[in-house]
Amino acid sequence: MNTCQNATWLSVWSETGTLGKQVILSELMEQTRPRHLFRDHNTLSSDDSKPAREVLGQILATMETQQIDCHHNDAKASLTHKAMCLAALMSCHAPSTDLTVVALRQIYHRLDDPDLSTIATKWRESDAEGRTTVYYAARLLETLRHSHATHYAMPVYLLRAILTLWLYARLFEDSRTSSETNLIDPNVVEISQWRLASHRRIHLPGITDLLSLTGRRALLSEGIVAMQSLRYWGVSKVYLHLLRRLQSSEAAA
Repeated sequence: MNTCQNATWLSVWSETGTLGKQVILSELMEQTRPRHLFRDHNTLSSDDSKPAREVLGQILATMETQQIDCHHNDAKASLTHKAMCLAALMSCHAPSTDLTVVALRQIYHRLDDPDLSTIATKWRESDAEGRTTVYYAARLLETLRHSHATHYAMPVYLLRAILTLWLYARLFEDSRTSSETNLIDPNVVEISQWRLASHRRIHLPGITDLLSLTGRRALLSEGIVAMQSLRYWGVSKVYLHLLRRLQSSEAAA
């Protein structure tokens, strides 16, 4: 299914049921999947996947406009679809970094300054993409923190969001005291406003200033609570253990 070349995609989305919507999103996620995650290098380039990214953004905007009118069952399905969109948009913009490997190296005290400098350089070279990744990661975290999503992919989406935010905060920690006017919450602004506010610090509900050691510790605490709520999937226990070990390593910092 080449959804991105279908001029009537929005009407198809509106008319199809829950399973149909998941098929559409799965196809779009595959088209926007970062190239470094594929063994087959004959995959879509960033430019080739741009139409799919745009469609995901439009679907997300449509769902957020309509969610106020959703009934309970529709709201649960809409939440899953929203999380899928946010996860895809987060992943497709991210600079190529193996988040789990970085977290494990932090846990085992193998993450030194030269390593961090190399990763930070990669993120700075694609600063706009990195900030966009953080925007969608923060929104995904907030979505899953306040939901009872039961889809099997939710634990891995949540882990990626937490590790993305943690790594960004680790790379760009700022020891300067922040002010309320210099904080911006990605959950209350549009993506265009977010991109224009690249000079401002990141505020998240319950976490305050992300770009600080206190903020990172609060992020991991909130992330652990959110992961505990996804206990019906066994893999969440593995992710929970990873987050707790990461939290312990930050506590010792």
